[in-house]
Amino acid sequence: MSRTAQIAAMLVLPCIGMGIAERSWALSCLRPSVESSFAAAQASSSIYEMAVGTFIVAPGEALPPAVTDDPNREPSRIAARFEGRFATLEGFEQERQVPVTLELGCTGPWCATVPTGQVLVFLERADDGYVLSEGACPRLMFAANPEKERQAMACLTDPEACNASGN
Repeated sequence: MSRTAQIAAMLVLPCIGMGIAERSWALSCLRPSVESSFAAAQASSSIYEMAVGTFIVAPGEALPPAVTDDPNREPSRIAARFEGRFATLEGFEQERQVPVTLELGCTGPWCATVPTGQVLVFLERADDGYVLSEGACPRLMFAANPEKERQAMACLTDPEACNASGN
């Protein structure tokens, strides 16, 4: 093999390898804990409320796809309603229906989604209702279950112990 052919092979093979690797990229998110999400909400200058319930997208609105061909897509703003139980010091017992703006962002081709079932969520208060801002790696929303609710209530009733857990 001539020297020119060797150099060309050295330049082309890595490019082919990069193309293969590019197609096999996957988004790897650090899974948040209820405690870490509580701590982030508490440290924020915004006011957050915890709730358990479901999101209902407003008529005429549609959730964006979870994967996009446009890696520069702007976050989607979707009008929705949240129906569920908001947290008090006694538990998730304050039934409410509130307007929510879903701000769903992307990281590369991967985009935030909203589950159709029950969620434990940290909603940010806004002048005209609430906002849920999520990216491709969720940090403020969890599939609801009794253990997640218990963890959230433990944080609400004793924030120092929650933050001290190191999560």
